Amino acid sequence: MQSAVIVLLVSAITASIGQVLFKKGMMLAGKVDIKLSLECAIYLIKTVFTPYVFAGLLFYALSTLLWLAALSKCTLNFAYPFTAVTFVLVILLSSFILKEPIPLTRIAGMAVIIGGIFIVSLK
Repeated sequence: MQSAVIVLLVSAITASIGQVLFKKGMMLAGKVDIKLSLECAIYLIKTVFTPYVFAGLLFYALSTLLWLAALSKCTLNFAYPFTAVTFVLVILLSSFILKEPIPLTRIAGMAVIIGGIFIVSLK
């Protein structure tokens, strides 16, 4: 079970890095006005192949592979709460890398999430 926890945590880390890369890529690409049009579809496809967004997709793919490996070692009801780690990591990474502020309410929320994960992971 200990090896599953490590894999779950690494999966959460890679998913979080993927999210930050997505945001960084979209900051460079600009706002997307979603509408059913060929122009919008072409823009989105081009955006997927920009360096940051594409790297984000690779990190997400790695996260998925690690998730599958973890699920082979533990139950889903044990593994799934670890996905909440990504909420905490994304907030921290977006603060350090993207220079986004972290309000006090978000800090309190992160503490609740960490406490909940700890409780759920107990036998």
